[in-house]
Amino acid sequence: MNVQGLVGKRYNKHDSDEMKQLFKDHDVLLFTETRSSDCYNYNVLNFQSFVVHRTCPSEGAKRNSGGMIVYVHERLKKYVHFVQSSCESVLWLRFDKCLFNIETDLLLCLTYNVPKGSTR
Repeated sequence: MNVQGLVGKRYNKHDSDEMKQLFKDHDVLLFTETRSSDCYNYNVLNFQSFVVHRTCPSEGAKRNSGGMIVYVHERLKKYVHFVQSSCESVLWLRFDKCLFNIETDLLLCLTYNVPKGSTR
């Protein structure tokens, strides 16, 4: 889901009824355009977060942009591992094969496709 900002000075979309329902109904949630930074707390009760911040904001930008977060329910935490990437538009997670009773681990990739004409 492209959330166009998850937490800011005057808002926290975690508090919305829609977001609360998403966390109630799902074990894995993927968000892009979080506008995340180290300034805010993105923790959600009973969920582990995997965050990628955009490191280089656009010149002259008045707020953060980009950013991605994947939330995984804590009961799955021991099966999920963050895979380091050099690209801030890609977030990889590796799910242990034991979780699904399959022969190989499962990789999940969240990507943000930069819009055509973006200054990025």
